[in-house]
Amino acid sequence: MLPSGHLLAANSSALEFAGIRAETPDPAGGRIGRQPGSAEPNGILYEMPAMGMVTGQIPAYDDNDVQRGFIQAQEDFLRQGVTSIHDALVGNMRGVNILRAYQQLRRAGDLKLRVNMFLQYQLLHDLEFALQSGFGDDWLRVAGCKIIADGSIQGITAALREPYYCHDDEQGWLIYEQEELNDMVLNLHRHGYQIATHANGDAAIDAVLAAYGHAL
Repeated sequence: MLPSGHLLAANSSALEFAGIRAETPDPAGGRIGRQPGSAEPNGILYEMPAMGMVTGQIPAYDDNDVQRGFIQAQEDFLRQGVTSIHDALVGNMRGVNILRAYQQLRRAGDLKLRVNMFLQYQLLHDLEFALQSGFGDDWLRVAGCKIIADGSIQGITAALREPYYCHDDEQGWLIYEQEELNDMVLNLHRHGYQIATHANGDAAIDAVLAAYGHAL
């Protein structure tokens, strides 16, 4: 299995283990790559809703795994003189609450970088929006909320108004329908959050601007 942020290549064993077959429907917000002229999966899974069908089968990390990885990366940053970072997508990663891992590092005195966090919408929703923008201290603070509106240009998943030059039967797609995106943005706006939205394609940018306009 070879993943990236927006697409994943899985071999036949991984597809079988995840139960992905010709009759498996595309999940909302994602897509299962198919063989030309066939419904048989070709091993490419597009965007997190589809990628998660395979990555969700991998044994979960635990808090200690995540903290050890962060401490190792932290030392690399510090050697280069980097003392502050933005983590642009803090949420649940393969069974581990990354926010909780940061908090545990802070309590143990092991956090040596100043971390500004953009929390996933679903995490904030689960927390009933209790952690608002600015919550925290000089070392660990909530900067706002991160929403992913579409995919990537290189993955042919960013939502475009017109078909791709290199792929004239594909325009990408939005992760959320306009009404759902409107509701998410309005909810965050009413709670006072700064919102950072990933939108690569021009159709996705249109959708995000429409959602911001709706909230305002």
